[in-house]
Amino acid sequence: MSTAVVVDKPGEHRLVPHIPRPPEAGEALVRVHAAGICGSDREVYQGNRPEGYVRYPLTPGHEWSGTVAAVGAGVPGSLVGRKVVGEGFRNCQVCDRCHAGDTTLCTAGYEETGFTQPGAMAPTLTLPARLLHVLPDHADLTAAALLEPAACIAAAALKANARPGERVAVVGTGTLGMFAVQFLRAASPGELLVVGTRRDREELALRFGATSFRTKDEEPDGGYDVVVETAGSADAARTAAALLRRGGRLVLTGIPAPGADGLDPTDLVVRQLEVHTVFGAPPDAWAHTCRVFAAGLLDPPVRSSRTSCRSPSSPAPSTWWAPATRRWARCCCTLTGLARRLRATSYGVPCDPPVRRPGRRTRAGRRTAPSAPHLTSARPTTRTTSDISNTRGPGLSAARVSPPVGPSAPAPPGL
Repeated sequence: MSTAVVVDKPGEHRLVPHIPRPPEAGEALVRVHAAGICGSDREVYQGNRPEGYVRYPLTPGHEWSGTVAAVGAGVPGSLVGRKVVGEGFRNCQVCDRCHAGDTTLCTAGYEETGFTQPGAMAPTLTLPARLLHVLPDHADLTAAALLEPAACIAAAALKANARPGERVAVVGTGTLGMFAVQFLRAASPGELLVVGTRRDREELALRFGATSFRTKDEEPDGGYDVVVETAGSADAARTAAALLRRGGRLVLTGIPAPGADGLDPTDLVVRQLEVHTVFGAPPDAWAHTCRVFAAGLLDPPVRSSRTSCRSPSSPAPSTWWAPATRRWARCCCTLTGLARRLRATSYGVPCDPPVRRPGRRTRAGRRTAPSAPHLTSARPTTRTTSDISNTRGPGLSAARVSPPVGPSAPAPPGL
């Protein structure tokens, strides 16, 4: 029998038998291919997610990809068999904010997949079909599982409204930061600076399109037109604001710890800064992200491996993983490894940054001519170490993953 992860309360989880819920009218049943683990999932497991934004017990998993297995009444049957990703916010579609397209501001209250509604850390997920975004048949579903955080950054990029030739900066070098570099680079800025805490992130930032890199201790020059903050700390928000010119545009995407010191309101007023925030992604940001991904213009910073060990309860292995800008997790036969991964204690395999190759792969498997560096689709090659072997095929290829030997790596930072 297939199983799902349930977090009963902070720090307590269990594996339960999973029985797919048949889709009702307007719903679709999705067979989950992969689910991401981000800082928000760690907050759920550790119990420090803001009150009102989680409801126990729950099955986590808000970053996911899969294939439609069945649909309910009123949903086109042609959707069955299609590769999809899906929005997380369960908006009401009738309030004024939903009608305006701001579904993440739905006045009916907060409901989101993986936090207050069952998530994708299970073999199947049933949700409203209107939340689905269809991908091309040739889409890489493992990479597509990262389109949820990509959509959040797409929302930030749309709000930033960077124009060609402007000086642009990104504060933060995690998964969100690398997505921000790619989206902002597509706007042809005159300069694209990335500010991080570690110099070892420089190569990856430059590979994704940054023109320069600084650590926060190096006090970069100010005068930037647009700054997008992705690190999720109050210190990062202050650093981002300090980079702006008078009248500059700031977009905050990270969520600092409750009670953290915020931005100086006097500074915001005197310098007339334009401040935007992002919490989740509305439909237009999702559509933009999926369109760019389908065109081969977006590089989710992930690395994949496929286990040769299949769950005895299902014909395909269950896959749970975290962005490669942190560490990988793979569960072979049961979901116990996932529960451990939520504690960031096991099955971690450090990953090298993806290798960018010219051109993009077409559906027939051929590569097109190289495009601009920041718009080139890359397929990272699987790293060969003592922990990963039996690599086969190009790009996001298959490999066998073994548990690491020795003490576990430290927990990765939250998004």
